[in-house]
Amino acid sequence: MSAYAISKIMLTKMAEFIDAECPDLHISIIGPGWTLTKIHEDILKGKTVAADKRDQTKNDMKHKASTSLTDIDACIEWVCAQPKSLTSGRNFSVVYDPWRQDKRQSLVAALKKDDNMYKLRRHGNNFLQKG
Repeated sequence: MSAYAISKIMLTKMAEFIDAECPDLHISIIGPGWTLTKIHEDILKGKTVAADKRDQTKNDMKHKASTSLTDIDACIEWVCAQPKSLTSGRNFSVVYDPWRQDKRQSLVAALKKDDNMYKLRRHGNNFLQKG
C-alpha cells in the first residue's frame, strides 16, 4: 500500500511541476477508479500470483462496480475541454469528483476559487511571493 501511495504522490507532484514548467502543455491526472481490465484475468490465471492477491481480485470483481470506459472517456473529454488554468496540474477522479453535467458548475466554481484544489500543494507555499 505504501508503494501505491508514494507513486500516486509522485505522479501528482510531477503533473504540478510539468504544468508550472511548460506553459503550452495542458496536463492532468485522471483517476478512473476500479476498472475491470485484462490484468484482472491475468491475476486470476497467474501461477505465481499470491493467493491473497488472487482472492482480493476475485472479491473486487464480484463486489465492486467497474467504472465504464464511456464514463472515463467523458471525464477525460471534459477535463481536456476546460481552460488550462482550470484543470491543468490537477488530479481528478472519475468516480468521486462532481464533473458530471448535473454538478459541474459547482466544481468549476470551486476550481476557480482555489488554485491548489486537487493538488498536493502545501497551504502557504507562496508566502514569500506575497510578502
